[in-house]
Amino acid sequence: MLDALTELGDLSRDLQQRDMTLPRAQKLIDCQISVLESMTENAGPYLKEAKAAISENSFKWITLGLNTKVDIELSQGQFFRSLVANLRSRMETTAASNVGINEKMRSTGNQKFSCSAKV
Repeated sequence: MLDALTELGDLSRDLQQRDMTLPRAQKLIDCQISVLESMTENAGPYLKEAKAAISENSFKWITLGLNTKVDIELSQGQFFRSLVANLRSRMETTAASNVGINEKMRSTGNQKFSCSAKV
């Protein structure tokens, strides 16, 4: 979950830039959705660290113990698919209202954005 919060925090900071435009914000959100989709299959750095700690039964020199009340495994794939679905559902109305803006950007050849996965 920390991987998701880190990614969403980065997106939030990017979206708060003073020079942010709607088309650029849409592209950043689309890129973030792609990164989160990749996390359904590929563990992020914090999940890798947590899995290693569980397998070693130790985290930063602290011995881990069992607690059946809270030791519930959360499905990585299910969590990230749900997060992506939620982001997409929130963006549906925004995407519909930005159709004219996106068409104008394509026709004028304005800014190009690239998306690079962080995972």
